[in-house]
Amino acid sequence: MRFGMLCLVMGLAGMAGRVSAVSFRECTLADGSKVFTDGQCPSGSKRLERELADPKVPDPPPAPSAPAGDPPADPNAAPAAPVVTAPPPVKLQNRYRCVRPEGGDYVSNFDNKETRWVPLWTVERPNLVLDSGGAEVRVGGPPPGRTNDPRRKAQAEVSSNLVLVRDHCLPLAGKELCGYIRNERARLSGEIDRAFEDSRGDLERQANELDQEYVARCR
Repeated sequence: MRFGMLCLVMGLAGMAGRVSAVSFRECTLADGSKVFTDGQCPSGSKRLERELADPKVPDPPPAPSAPAGDPPADPNAAPAAPVVTAPPPVKLQNRYRCVRPEGGDYVSNFDNKETRWVPLWTVERPNLVLDSGGAEVRVGGPPPGRTNDPRRKAQAEVSSNLVLVRDHCLPLAGKELCGYIRNERARLSGEIDRAFEDSRGDLERQANELDQEYVARCR
């Protein structure tokens, strides 16, 4: 009986959390035991009206506070300095002054060790010929034209032979290198002034690389 009474009280307590108030009866039986019920008490028992007080509903938890925003900008504050990103360092390349066996010279980033065959009569620097095929290499003009003279005809055949040549390249350094960089920079400045907008960006990039190379090698 006591177990049943305990269950009833717990049940009523559970109901109390869902309704505003609960009324029930406490019934005292002849043997002194008590029964709690929301109905009628058994015959011959003493009845006592009971009411479970309205439980206090807990306050809802406070709403999470909004994240703090950035403080208002100070109108009198000095403007932030712009972030200047330094250009990536230029990888310095070797530069070579190369001489062609046919005449003329140029500057290259490579020492150009490739060989090639050229007509014998075009050679102006015989010391740069690697293989003449047995022909005599002499500095001269273009091969003679057609002629019936056997001696002139033989000379023309020799002059039309091919010889193996290779450009002779030496590293640029010192004043010669710095002078070349200055001349290239001046040439690019002229091209930039004459260039259209869509092609100016690449020329300006090349000019900037020359400026950095000059600072690294000539100052």
